[in-house]
Formats: sequence, C-alpha cells, structure tokens
Amino acid sequence: MATETSAAVADLLQSLGYSYFEVDLAGLLMYGNAAFFEAVGYRPEELLGKHFRHYVDHRQVAMIFNIFSMIYRTEAVERKLPLDFRRKDGSHRTAEGSVGLIRDGNGTPVGFRALLTEITARRREEASLLEARQKAEQDARERALREQTLRDQEARDRAERDRAAAEAARLKDISKIYFEFDRAELSSEAREILNKVAELLKASPKKNITIEGNCDDRGTNEYNLALGQTRADSVARYLQSLGIDRKRIKTISYGEERPVCTEATESCWLKNRNATFVYSEKK
Repeated sequence: MATETSAAVADLLQSLGYSYFEVDLAGLLMYGNAAFFEAVGYRPEELLGKHFRHYVDHRQVAMIFNIFSMIYRTEAVERKLPLDFRRKDGSHRTAEGSVGLIRDGNGTPVGFRALLTEITARRREEASLLEARQKAEQDARERALREQTLRDQEARDRAERDRAAAEAARLKDISKIYFEFDRAELSSEAREILNKVAELLKASPKKNITIEGNCDDRGTNEYNLALGQTRADSVARYLQSLGIDRKRIKTISYGEERPVCTEATESCWLKNRNATFVYSEKK
C-alpha cells in the first residue's frame, strides 16, 4: 500500500463499500481493499504486482493509459471515470469514480489511486431502458411502415378501381351494335360505333377484341348460329378496313343461345340481334 494511504483511511473506505485500489506509474497493482477484490473476483495474492490489464476490460486499456498520462502531466483529478472490471470468472462489473495522483513523502509522483462505486445495476437498467426505447422506436417505425404500405396499397387499389370504372364507362358505349331481322349488314349507326372501336384499338395496341354474334330466337338453332357468325365476320371485316390487324380480332357465334331479353316482342328481338364486343389485353 502506498505511503500516503493510512490503515485508518483504508478501513474507512472498506466500511463504506467503495472499491479502492492503487497502482504504480507502470500500472502494477500496489494495493486494493476488500471491496475492490470482491468486485474483480480475485484474491489479493493473485493480483498484487500485476498490471491493471489483468482486471480491466481490454477495450479500456488504452483509455486508462491516456487518463493516467493526463493526470501525471496536469495533476488533475479525473472524476466520473467509467471502469469495467473483467472478473476472474469472465463476468463484468461496472464502476464509476475518480482517479488521482499519488506522491511519496518527497512529493515525487509514485502512482495513481482510484476510488470507485459499483454501478453495474444502474448500467444494466440504463441498457434495459435503452433497449426498450430502441425496441419501441423500431416497433413504431415498423408500424408506420406497415400503415404507409397499407395506405399505398389502398391508394393503388382505389386508383385501379377508378381506372376500371372509367374504362367500363368508356367501353359501355362501344360494346354492342344491332342488326335488322335476318340481316348482317352494318347500319350507319353501327358503323359510327365501330369507328370508335377502331380508334380505341389503335390507341391501345395491346388490346384485342372478341366479336360475339347473336340472334333472336326466330329460325332454327343451326341457321341462327350461321347468321351470328356472319354478323361477327361482317364486323371483323369492317374493323380490318379501318386498319385493325385481323390477328387482334376473334369472332364467335352464339346464335340464339345468349338472349338479353326473353319476351316475344319486336323490341325484345331487336335487343337480341346484336354483335357484342369483349375487350382483352395481350399478355
């Protein structure tokens, strides 16, 4: 134990539970009280004369050298020095305190003393609070991201519904034309609609069209299937004449199989004599 430290002071420090130790200028342990040896988990004979790197976390060795050098040059006392003891069993304890210079009777610097109080529990609590805060922040970020992703998806779905509704409204006026009884010729009104169909197909190169030929229920099923095909082919030829590639046009006849009206009236039969257009996108 260094000259300046009396047995009475050592006993007082011991009773207060502070960890107290002294090292020489080379960093070799000269003295430690019972609280210090309990903190590091070694018996005195195992550490006395050993360098402080034996009981201090290796990540702090350079820092402690720098602090000792600063104290030696300035004679200042370093307060609130954080120190992590590396115990004999491999566990760690954290302490905090002050470090000062030791002089002999002639005033010559001979080493350094440290008075520390253990703050392991406080550090653990701080680490636990930090971890909890970081987890809460991470949870909040993830929740915000999920909510934003959901809002973005809802916006995309809404935009898609609006687009589909607008497309359906646009196609509604160009989805069907009608024919006279037992005829496949295109009326002027039908041609006006087909001109719009051609404009749509030209503006949408990936869009194809299926023309479904339909008839009323007068006549045989075989005759109406043939008439429905003739009506579909008539539409296809007109679209080709407007510059639409035949590969983009499909025709099919349903004859009298798909009536939109079942009453035996002229107005109902007229509704069933049609060519219905189904649009699709190329994949």
